Amino acid sequence: MKIKLTPNLKRLVAAITLWAVVIAGTIGLDWYILALLQGKAARLVELKEATVKLELRRALLLKEREHLKEFEPSLAKIEKAFVEASNPLLFIESLEKLAKGNGVTIKLDIPQKKDHTLSMRLSSEGRPQNVLAFMGEVEFLPAQVIFRDIAFEVLTGKVPAQPAGSKKAALPPVKQARAVGFIEFLAK
Repeated sequence: MKIKLTPNLKRLVAAITLWAVVIAGTIGLDWYILALLQGKAARLVELKEATVKLELRRALLLKEREHLKEFEPSLAKIEKAFVEASNPLLFIESLEKLAKGNGVTIKLDIPQKKDHTLSMRLSSEGRPQNVLAFMGEVEFLPAQVIFRDIAFEVLTGKVPAQPAGSKKAALPPVKQARAVGFIEFLAK
């Protein structure tokens, strides 16, 4: 049995079908948009949380940076305690300048690197008080210096010859001192 549809009934069925397709399409599209928005909303929440974490981290870093500024003078002093391992020339020049200022002659061996230190043999010679003053000043150089195996000896010089018939008393022998040993200093 065939159902005969009248033109009005056909239009009604077509309209209902069209409306059903439109409603189903709208519901499907809404569902898709809703799912998309939920994904975007979740991503937006993640981004907001990450932004908050980054802002907190930034604030902590800025606070730490301010805190570290307090240590800059100390860090500069610590930096001066180290001698450049590849070029200890400035340190050697400062030793020579101290020696000259104290009236002492020095001899230095080539520095030997060991772990985080440089070591060299130092020989200084001059008047005893000058040698001691020189070694004391070396101790207070900005570079951290450690004396090792220092031997200190007093050398007696010859009595200067007096001209014949001189009424002046003979001068005591000229005293010299020598300090020989190793110095170590921190290297970077």
